[in-house]
Amino acid sequence: MLGDMGTMINRRRVCGGSKKLPYDAEIEYLESSGTQYIDTGFILPVNVVYQISCAVMFLNINRTQQIYASNIDNYTKAGLINISGYINAYTKAGSSWSNTNIQVLDDTIYNTTYICNENSVFVEINGVQKEYATSTPYVIATGLKQYIFCTNGKGHANLEHSLIGRIYHLELIINGTVVQDFIPVRVGQVGYLYDKVSGQLFGNAGTGEFILGPDK
Repeated sequence: MLGDMGTMINRRRVCGGSKKLPYDAEIEYLESSGTQYIDTGFILPVNVVYQISCAVMFLNINRTQQIYASNIDNYTKAGLINISGYINAYTKAGSSWSNTNIQVLDDTIYNTTYICNENSVFVEINGVQKEYATSTPYVIATGLKQYIFCTNGKGHANLEHSLIGRIYHLELIINGTVVQDFIPVRVGQVGYLYDKVSGQLFGNAGTGEFILGPDK
């Protein structure tokens, strides 16, 4: 009898230890029409090595689009962008940016990795690698929260250059530590990015609704 009771208690402990995820299903992607975006709540610190890894699809490459970015003026920017069919990376203060010269196409998934360290910028897009020396060490922090699907420009979403496309995954690593790890999910028929690090859902901060990819 005592053995049976012990088994029951252990079963309860196992059942009680499992934590229900705050979403109904993982989905393939979140798609923005250009008016939906995510406020990550995270401000890039200064004097760090940071990496952005993102799987993205453009649905209209013939316009400047921001994937993950913030800026306080024309000279202080941080993040990944697409400029009229080419993926590029803003890195530091100054008007210079890393031109990958890697042409992209509509309706194609691009796995991008962007690493900014003390003296160089490394970019890899679908296996094609580029590395650049930089004139100023480290990233210049904008003091603004990073947005996904558009730029946080001086505290406001810059939808003129928002992403019309899909995000499949986005991860931010600071000094070798994963800080945010976003995957697209749905709650009912509403789309979110779920951060596997904090366990939080990040919803649409813009207007309209995200288009949801199929369940995984």
